Amino acid sequence: MFELLMMRNDIFLTTWPWHVHLVLIILVLRVLKTSTLKYYFAYIVYVGVSMFLGFFYMFIFMLRPRDPSNITLTSPAASLVSRWIGIEWVLRGSEHLAAAEAGVLVANHQSIFDALGIMSIGTSLKRAITIARKEVFYFVPFGISAWLGGVFFINRHDRKTSFQTLLETGTLSKQNQTKLIIFPEGTRNRRRGKSLLPFKTGAFRVAITNQLPIYPVVFSNYYFLDGERRSFHDGQVIIEALPPISTKGLTLEDMDFLLQKTWTIMQDKYKLLQQEVTTRDKEDRL
Repeated sequence: MFELLMMRNDIFLTTWPWHVHLVLIILVLRVLKTSTLKYYFAYIVYVGVSMFLGFFYMFIFMLRPRDPSNITLTSPAASLVSRWIGIEWVLRGSEHLAAAEAGVLVANHQSIFDALGIMSIGTSLKRAITIARKEVFYFVPFGISAWLGGVFFINRHDRKTSFQTLLETGTLSKQNQTKLIIFPEGTRNRRRGKSLLPFKTGAFRVAITNQLPIYPVVFSNYYFLDGERRSFHDGQVIIEALPPISTKGLTLEDMDFLLQKTWTIMQDKYKLLQQEVTTRDKEDRL
């Protein structure tokens, strides 16, 4: 009997395709209620699937390299991965993102999952290029796919070359009527809902130099994710696009004013969204 069971198991392993095994594993792990297990599950799936999709999209992007509209192709995959790991993205103010006018889109940065959120709203953005740190490029094959998809990489440790890259992407964004996506905090905010980090000047310098509007986009806090406790449960992130802020007539002398104005607007919205998602989470747990 034991030999018969082993033989049937071997048949199962050899006849079922690998992606069926992957789906079964995901379904099993998704029913686990232990927040620590779900924490590692979410990151493993995100990184693992990103590697696989990076390889898949690499060949598609070869047919249309560096095309700003490539971001729309990533939305279905991003939505699928989000469902697997238990994150729901809710977009508000999509009419601002759909505007044909080029601009600098600035968003707050809390987690590696922010990239998943940006990709999930790609169909609303329609045309966009993204700035990322150069280390991502060496995350093969994802980095190569990202470059083919239109991502620009900067060396954060070399201010001169990174600033030059930012200026070039700003000019390119204006010429091609695309949104240039930048996370002005410069690094992930680990304050867990307290406040946004101070903004760096690069995005605002680019916007003023090219007379491009600022498109503020606010991600609600990840109340369901706690990196210190290695805890994760299903949750919702509201992505709210706010009305654009004009830079027409502004000079570099106005840069600090523009930066502070944008930070204040986004901070106020961040607090409101924090209250909303936290209250909803408490109600769901009752």
